[in-house]
Amino acid sequence: AMQMLKLIYGCCYIARQDLLPLVVFRMVRLSLKHGANHISALAFVMYGFIESAIMGNFQEGYRFGKLALSFLEKFENKEIHCQTVWTFWAFIAPWYEHSLSNTLEHLKHSYILGVEVGDHLNALYGLMFSVIYGFYSGRQLALVLDDLNSIVQCAVSFGNELNRQVMLIIQQCVLNLMGRSENPLALQGTAMNEDDLFEHVAPENVEYVSQILYFYRLMLAHTFCEHKVVVDIANKSRVTLAKTLPGFFIVVLHVFFDGLAACALARESSSRKHKKIIKVAIKKMKRWATHSPSNCKHKLLLLKAEYCAIRGKKSFACKAYNAALDAANKSGMMQDEALTYERAALFFRDLGDEVKSSRYLAIAHQLYLDWGADAKSSQLQSEYSTIVSQARKRRSFQDYMINRAASIRPNFATD
Repeated sequence: AMQMLKLIYGCCYIARQDLLPLVVFRMVRLSLKHGANHISALAFVMYGFIESAIMGNFQEGYRFGKLALSFLEKFENKEIHCQTVWTFWAFIAPWYEHSLSNTLEHLKHSYILGVEVGDHLNALYGLMFSVIYGFYSGRQLALVLDDLNSIVQCAVSFGNELNRQVMLIIQQCVLNLMGRSENPLALQGTAMNEDDLFEHVAPENVEYVSQILYFYRLMLAHTFCEHKVVVDIANKSRVTLAKTLPGFFIVVLHVFFDGLAACALARESSSRKHKKIIKVAIKKMKRWATHSPSNCKHKLLLLKAEYCAIRGKKSFACKAYNAALDAANKSGMMQDEALTYERAALFFRDLGDEVKSSRYLAIAHQLYLDWGADAKSSQLQSEYSTIVSQARKRRSFQDYMINRAASIRPNFATD
């Protein structure tokens, strides 16, 4: 019975999520009634997933996930090790105490566990999430692209068309950021063409792939400051993405980008609709930051800074931007640190502090370059060429880059 339920549950996640809790609860009940076996580890890690990703009980989900990992040591059969390990580190750990960067080695290890027993599907999932979370945690884009190329080849060799299509979406997104596409907002280029994507997707997987496509289009629109496009995409996916992809960290990023776009648009017109989106984003991020500060605290602080700015609370906004910059630097997420400098620069420009604004734009430009997002750094250079060029010549900018290389966050008192 446990073997049969194990086979069913994987299909339920993508095609019939309404049945997923029933399958998992049955597996847990069988384990409690007849005693644990090697498949019980999967039952309990999936119960932890439901508690965390679906119910929002992150601490309880983490507790059951750790219990599941402890089961792996009690049975010699390693059939379920890979699936249990990647599920915990991809869907449970990032929501409670662990940074995304902290999950990477564990996810890579799950790949090895899967290959050792011939579980190629779950080995591929472990490898996929290690690369995706490396992307989100600020790994240089050239390295991410190399990893994505390898995963696409793995998916082809394993005959896994669904995951190949998902990886191509992310691959094209990275190529766009690196400036290797004609239109940085469109997922069209050497990796894929979004207009033809669904010709190769099975009907039962269309909603799953659609939500992933929406997210990466939204990420690109956010990166290139197309705020109205962000809101338009978010309107199509604001409710459905979290329901279709529970446990995926893109749920956090979707809310973050949606909230920031609403902040930018609220500066142009004080719409109640935008303020409602901002308040919801701050409320959700506050809860996530409580349980996962390394992944969410700097995002929360930036949302708060932007909201204070549009409400005219300049003193509070200054403090929030400074706190967000410090937290983003500590998080190690280079793209988030660049984003925070970029948004803070616009705030200080509106305040009339051209010196600080230009310095922050120059730092943002350099951080995007370091990340490998040449298309984004080119956009900043094009829009603020004189400002960025002059700021890069100043001693304060040069000192900042030296100190940053030594992992010391400087405190600018004077220019």
